[in-house]
Amino acid sequence: MINHRVLFSILSLITLLLVACGGTSNPEVVSNGAQSGSTDTGTAVPTATSNTTTNNTPEAPVADGQSGSSAVSSPTPTSAPAATPTAAPTATPKTILTQALESPGAMWCLADKVGLQILIELDSRAPSNQERSTINSCLSDTREIAAWNAEWPKRIDAAFTPSTCGDKPVTNFPASYYQGPIIDSHLHIPQISDDGIGPDNTGYVAPRGAESDQYDSIAAKQRPVLGKTMNIDRIACTLQNEGSVKAFSFFPTFPEITSPAIEVAYKAVEKYPDLFVPFIQASRSGMATLEGVILDTMLDVRPGLFKGFGEVGDSPTESINPAPDSEIYTGDFEVVSNRGNLLVYFHTGTGHQDNMERALQQFSNVTFIVHGDFVRPYIQDIMDRNPNVYFTYNDIFGDLIDTFRFGEKATFLADMRSEWDRLLDEAVALYKPMIEAHPDRFMWGTDRGDIVWGYDEEVGQILVEFGRAFIGRFDSTIQDDLAYKNAERLIAKTANP
Repeated sequence: MINHRVLFSILSLITLLLVACGGTSNPEVVSNGAQSGSTDTGTAVPTATSNTTTNNTPEAPVADGQSGSSAVSSPTPTSAPAATPTAAPTATPKTILTQALESPGAMWCLADKVGLQILIELDSRAPSNQERSTINSCLSDTREIAAWNAEWPKRIDAAFTPSTCGDKPVTNFPASYYQGPIIDSHLHIPQISDDGIGPDNTGYVAPRGAESDQYDSIAAKQRPVLGKTMNIDRIACTLQNEGSVKAFSFFPTFPEITSPAIEVAYKAVEKYPDLFVPFIQASRSGMATLEGVILDTMLDVRPGLFKGFGEVGDSPTESINPAPDSEIYTGDFEVVSNRGNLLVYFHTGTGHQDNMERALQQFSNVTFIVHGDFVRPYIQDIMDRNPNVYFTYNDIFGDLIDTFRFGEKATFLADMRSEWDRLLDEAVALYKPMIEAHPDRFMWGTDRGDIVWGYDEEVGQILVEFGRAFIGRFDSTIQDDLAYKNAERLIAKTANP
């Protein structure tokens, strides 16, 4: 028989080893700090979502000598207890939002069927049964996700198809023209193609604005689409050959194509760092903008990339857009205000001049750039009262604006030449009083973007020539300000705070 004293010693030693290894600890698990209700959808996309879980780790054992320790009196063992093994770190599951941002194929369905704002909310709450079902449906279509994930890099590459620049023209402007550097403070970058891979079955009908019929009249081959009818190199060629040293450039970004659209802006700036001053032109279906929480998320995709938000409030829906001080816009301006170093470019609509001024005063720490014939008659008085507003004079060729946006290239070029002196005299008479009242807050711009030929080098050259003729009509002490220095001062405001 085994001696009782020996048996007692063996049992005591086993007990001590169990304590040291945590064997007597309560096996209850505790949260590792993840927010309650966070959605665990796995780390790979596509993966169907499972029931909502909380990412947990076992409770750590309490060391001897600390409060709550379970020390047991026993004979000293003849050998030291084994060292406590270190648990391998547990990877934090990616949220559904992170997965969608990393997988354009998943975002394509999720933003459409669930909504990007809901995906953002699911970072801090559990999905409803309906939301979970829709997410599962999107992520279970692995073939569609794989197809889109393969397609988007091709479309981004197509947006950067190399172009051969024409020879830079030899300019011999009259002495009365402005001769120095010039910055285009209003340039639209076409959106990347978001046509479906297969038949379009969404049934989406775009809202109609005052100019929708005119936009519809543009032939398909003359509608600017990156990777199809236009590319970044071609736009850069035109800017460089016409003599624009920089351009405030609006990159369209929509929830369904968030990451690919922002990647286009990133690559454009990477390739032409001294040319494009990128603004995020964020909007969603049926609106000329989107909710502030979505804008905030988009800005975090490439932190520090964008220098401004806009243009927002623009055509073709300007006649039905919300007022500048409406909740959806003030939510955006709050995001810009919190960021501290972003500009806002706003196209003020019909009868919204008072609303615009209220927004300027509510967000007095934000610098706004506005343009458009609806706000132009009031801009001098608005500037008198609000130091945080600037204006782009892009409409200086008067009654040829519609031809420039919706007409024929040959007609526009011929009319510009034949009506040159009249257009110039009318523009100077219109703008001279307001510019001379605030010469530090007006900038030249072109508002290109409605039609393919608007990006042609020949067109860019005549736009710049007319801009130089216009600026040359002002006192020489303010010409540099109007041409580029006011724009440069705004760019300096966007430096990291």
